Amino acid sequence: MDYLLQLFKALANTKRIQIIEYLLKNGETHIDTIAKDLKIPLATCCRNLKILEKVYLVLSKIKDGKAFYKIKNPSEHPYRKALVGLIRHRFKKQYSTFSKK
Repeated sequence: MDYLLQLFKALANTKRIQIIEYLLKNGETHIDTIAKDLKIPLATCCRNLKILEKVYLVLSKIKDGKAFYKIKNPSEHPYRKALVGLIRHRFKKQYSTFSKK
């Protein structure tokens, strides 16, 4: 399947966008913390992170037997750079709207 099609399919899910926004805000984070803070089941969080990892948006690493995730460097691929920029823009706009209320 074409990479761009896989990428858009991966981003066509609210939970995955929330995970990306969370990682943009918090940096490298343990999977349990992501699931707890976003109030989603651990299995759902894990499945969505694996989908994002498959399209090279997030990177995982194991530290002391625990899985940590972070946004993969967006400068490595032109699609990721543009998409992460759009998500960052949406994230900033969403939270600036909340703070004005």
